[in-house]
Amino acid sequence: STISQKGQKTKLKPPKKPSKARKEQPKPADFVATNETTKSGAVAQLVRLARRERLGYADFLYVCQQARRKLGLRKPSKERKLPKLLREFRNSFPEVKVTLHVADSSEIVDELLEGRIELGIVGSAVTHRHVESRELADDRMVLVAPAGHRWSKARSVDLKDLLGEPFVMRERGSASRKTIEEALAVRGISARDLNVSCEVVSTEAVKEAVRAGLGVSIVSQRAVEVETKHALLVSPKLVGLDLMRKLHLVTCTRRTRSVLGDRFIEFVQSPRGLEIVHGDGA
Repeated sequence: STISQKGQKTKLKPPKKPSKARKEQPKPADFVATNETTKSGAVAQLVRLARRERLGYADFLYVCQQARRKLGLRKPSKERKLPKLLREFRNSFPEVKVTLHVADSSEIVDELLEGRIELGIVGSAVTHRHVESRELADDRMVLVAPAGHRWSKARSVDLKDLLGEPFVMRERGSASRKTIEEALAVRGISARDLNVSCEVVSTEAVKEAVRAGLGVSIVSQRAVEVETKHALLVSPKLVGLDLMRKLHLVTCTRRTRSVLGDRFIEFVQSPRGLEIVHGDGA
């Protein structure tokens, strides 16, 4: 077609065909779960989304940080032994309302010193002049891998084989991470020698990341009893690394404990309380 203007003819270009809209790639800051999800399943969902969108390692960590704030991943689900202790304690003091707060060890100590909590149970001794730390129970940490992993049929795994395997690590400040780093140091190995695929902020997040195939890890044996029993995770013996640690009951020495706080400590250290802590309580 043509159009005339002042005696001149100008040829019109045919209109462009509408191009198919390109799929907009999500930005890491917007890359969070949009549907209702449990906290324990959020990490697995993020891993699936990251693989689908082919996010790099740095972007994936940034995404996890964004999602952690929006989904509340900083607070893992309740540990299995503490609710049993609280249940037994409330049987003796039914009028008492107990609040269970779960966080990493450094956060527990901070809240203890600030007076937001009265006592705590952590996975390593605390060396602070205003914190009293009492040994409570032994806690063995074990190697875990996803079902179907090449180690799933192995009875044991050598430490040198672990170093080359993608590894899911706890965040800094975690007693679990401290135990792993100290055990490696005894063998003259730095934690930097691990092939860390990602860092997560709770034991539940570690388990979900391992189940999703992000790597192997080391966690408390108590925390994976159900998963190993039902073959959701496998736990071969790790040869060459001593991963026994002590659980500690911590209190603040510069604050006066309540009567109920003293009663709870007495109960935890009683034969029935220790039975539950050691895993023999119903």
